[in-house]
Amino acid sequence: MSEMTAEEPDVPQAVGTVLVLDDETEIQAILRRQLRHEFHVLTVTTVAQALALLDRQPADVVIADQRMLDANGVDFLREVYRNRPDTTRILLTGYSDLAATTRAITEGCVYAYLAKPWDPLELRALLRQAIHDARLRDENQRLLNELRATKERLETQLDKQARVLRESEENFHNVVRKSPTGILLVDTTGIILFTNPTAECLLGRDDQDLLGSEFGIPAVGGKTEVTIHRPNGQQGTAELTVTETQWRQRKAYLLMLHDITERKEAESQARYLAQHDSLTRLPNRMLFADRLNQALLHARRTTAKVAVLFLDLDRFKEVNDTLGHEIGNQLLQKVASLLTDTVRQSDTVARVGGDEFTVLLEGLSDRKQVSILARKLRSLFERPILTDAGELFSIPSIGISLYPDDADDGETLIRMADNAMYYAKRHKELDICFYFNDLDLRNLNRLALENSLRRALDRGEFVLHYQIQIDLRNRQMVGMEALVRWQHPDRGLVSPNDFIPLLEETGLILPV
Repeated sequence: MSEMTAEEPDVPQAVGTVLVLDDETEIQAILRRQLRHEFHVLTVTTVAQALALLDRQPADVVIADQRMLDANGVDFLREVYRNRPDTTRILLTGYSDLAATTRAITEGCVYAYLAKPWDPLELRALLRQAIHDARLRDENQRLLNELRATKERLETQLDKQARVLRESEENFHNVVRKSPTGILLVDTTGIILFTNPTAECLLGRDDQDLLGSEFGIPAVGGKTEVTIHRPNGQQGTAELTVTETQWRQRKAYLLMLHDITERKEAESQARYLAQHDSLTRLPNRMLFADRLNQALLHARRTTAKVAVLFLDLDRFKEVNDTLGHEIGNQLLQKVASLLTDTVRQSDTVARVGGDEFTVLLEGLSDRKQVSILARKLRSLFERPILTDAGELFSIPSIGISLYPDDADDGETLIRMADNAMYYAKRHKELDICFYFNDLDLRNLNRLALENSLRRALDRGEFVLHYQIQIDLRNRQMVGMEALVRWQHPDRGLVSPNDFIPLLEETGLILPV
């Protein structure tokens, strides 16, 4: 039995491994029974077995009997302490040799001792605490090693950074002085301590004039736009950012000036292009609608009227198709200039489509005043417009809507003026048309008629009527005229006066 090594089966989630050295098998059995549910227990009877087993399989705790037949537990634990200091050592004693036990604990070779007979609960608690302390010690040692390694790395990095800093300080002034960003340092009283050439250029003053002068106490955080002097002598815009810093061990403010003149100009140009027609430079539909809404807000506080005029150039497509887009563009530009030069400064002319223009008239007293202004605009086109292709005539159809007579919102006013313009275009005897109440209904009827007309050819609704031609002198038939008629399934026979112009407008006349 003295040469055997006993091992308990693995315990799921065991707290740790315990090696027991005792030459009494009864003691081993008691310890295995008391510890097997919580610990992985190994038992040996000789020192040689214990040392050999520790070489193969490290243990968290070693329990050794103080006095055995051929060995001394304290001497064994001293050897474990020398060779495996991370293993926790507990002395099991049944004797009252307190001096030897105390000496072993003082030397550090024994973590604790347990007197026979022991309390199983006390034993398990001692083992748990021993393993916890050992692992805590190991973790502390690991952290200490990491700290030492980190300290060594930091010292190496600090040495390297110190060298880099010395080199950087030598180049600092060159870098700062060549920076495209204006840099200033200001103390807590607002006095300028340092400037670079870019800042001096942007502020239009040299360093002798700036250093020691009062800049003011800047607000930290955020960005501020300030006026600067550009190298070309013109004023520009810079973005000023302020952060707290240290200057010669004292609190200071770092000011950075970025010239954003080009960016501001680009943003302004982008806003302009978003709201204006690129060809005529007139306001576009979006800007016109915004100005109309502003005019309505103002008119609601007064008794003034607001008028929207919608102009469409007749036969503009023929100009484009015949003479080319370049001449068409010239014509549009000339029309834009004519309208802009004629209206009042408070009015707005906009291009809202290919050959469509709108005019916003504000501060009007009555309908008659609107009619006079519309006639004035209409008369502009009675004279030819000079282009590279020669003189051209382009007569507009004009539709008009009024606030508050017709509607009280901008979108509806524009739509009503547009409908009135199309009514004027369809009725050649009209060149200017004010919106009237049943105009929308007429437009709906016309739209329904157009939709039916597009399906009439496929449905075979067109019929031919033949009209005989007679020579009245001899009452003889000399010919026959074929006339197209539309037999609508709901409306009956539709008059040619109603559908022939619509066929021509929509281009359906060719397939018919």
